[in-house]
Amino acid sequence: MDASGKVCRIQLSTTSSIDLYKASVSGCAGSPLQSVNLWSFSGGNVTLYSRERVVARLSGQEASLSGSVEEGGGSLRMTR
Repeated sequence: MDASGKVCRIQLSTTSSIDLYKASVSGCAGSPLQSVNLWSFSGGNVTLYSRERVVARLSGQEASLSGSVEEGGGSLRMTR
């Protein structure tokens, strides 16, 4: 969920692609998240990527993460 209340789904896969894992999105049209296709987990943080470029960074508890979008600086929340 982004700051405007828009909800989109991001599926985080455990299938690796080089040093990152694959991700897929739905319902994210018009959002910087619409092109997310990779993700990583390091130091308790989840980083979302589009073509290996950072789109957003999140941290928190396993079932509820919050963070910000790199481009535009909007906030977002990810729940399991």
